[in-house]
Amino acid sequence: MERRPVPVVPLPRDRFASPITSKAPTLPEIPHRHYVPFEAEFAVAVFVGSYLAIWAAVFSSLAGDWSFLDGFYFCMVTLTTVGYGDLTPCESPLCRLLGITFIWTNVLVVSAVLGIVGARVEREVTRVGRLLRAPQLAVHFAALGFFIILMALSYSSAESKSILDGLYFSTVTLSTVGYGAFAPSKSMRLLMCPVLFVGVVSVGSIAGYFASAAESRLKRQLKPYGKPTRAAISLLVLLLFALTGGLIFKDAGGEHWSINEAIYFATVTMTTVGYGDIAPVTTGEQKVLAILFVWLSITLLAVLFGFISAEAEQLEQLIDYPQAKRKRHGGRAVLLLSGLHLLCAASFAVVESWSFVDSLYFTSVTLTTVGYGDLAPKTKMGRMMTSALVLTGWIWLDDR
Repeated sequence: MERRPVPVVPLPRDRFASPITSKAPTLPEIPHRHYVPFEAEFAVAVFVGSYLAIWAAVFSSLAGDWSFLDGFYFCMVTLTTVGYGDLTPCESPLCRLLGITFIWTNVLVVSAVLGIVGARVEREVTRVGRLLRAPQLAVHFAALGFFIILMALSYSSAESKSILDGLYFSTVTLSTVGYGAFAPSKSMRLLMCPVLFVGVVSVGSIAGYFASAAESRLKRQLKPYGKPTRAAISLLVLLLFALTGGLIFKDAGGEHWSINEAIYFATVTMTTVGYGDIAPVTTGEQKVLAILFVWLSITLLAVLFGFISAEAEQLEQLIDYPQAKRKRHGGRAVLLLSGLHLLCAASFAVVESWSFVDSLYFTSVTLTTVGYGDLAPKTKMGRMMTSALVLTGWIWLDDR
């Protein structure tokens, strides 16, 4: 039997061409909110540089023994609210009043430029995450770890300190606690300025990520009011955490503190005020505990304030707060904060036997979490008042 050849049927060409000519997978685009025009970034850089230079010239001329670089370093640690306390304004009333003006002006400057600086940081973090195909939070933590290690190694080698001392210094710096027990020498001050600015913004971005995550998660679960809200529970957790942290340092840390001193230390640490009048720097165990406590505090506070912000927004929606009333409410909030400022200043003047200008200066560096440490409460009543002030003022300013 003769076999017939099997006909060859040509396959469609596009069946082979489609896998070859298909588009390569593209990386996700950077969110539009992270795009900031170069002109805006340049204007912010010029403005911040000029702003710090003018105030540096003012403070260096008033101090007498400061160089211009010392004044610039002082302005930078004040702007970032680190406030080591190694350099502080002179004790004359004029210096105190100029210091108060500079501190509160920083609040306006930071609120104005932080969005642009934060957008640049987020853009670079997003770009690195796209290249490495890594989550944005992981890139933030990697950058934070890089800054911590870099600052720790630089400080320990330049100041002849141990690596643990370097880690302790970098922790209290990047978290803006700034006890002042360790401070950079004159040779390191200029190098600290850019690291301070970028590192503090990076820490703020991580805290903002946790706060936003907590806020968005709570918004999906919010129900009408009627039971104790998570905001109230968050404040209770905050107070218990301060009490627990103080007791841990009092007992496990080996410090001979009273309960009042322990709560006072934990409160000024959690709120990143960090006067430095009480600081755990005696043993290595205390420094390790301080490092863990500082970073745990930042994470916990970010989550708790995310809950508080979500419930505050829901409350405004429930009562249908008009925009015009919100503006009037903001003006009243400023007046109330000013009244609180003056009332606390008068109270500290009586309790601590300070002048009214010194008390006003102390209240300013406390409410803004700068906490130089050149003035710190010594009496039990003063420390109790300070603990209440830093929590109340910090919550208020954070909400504004």
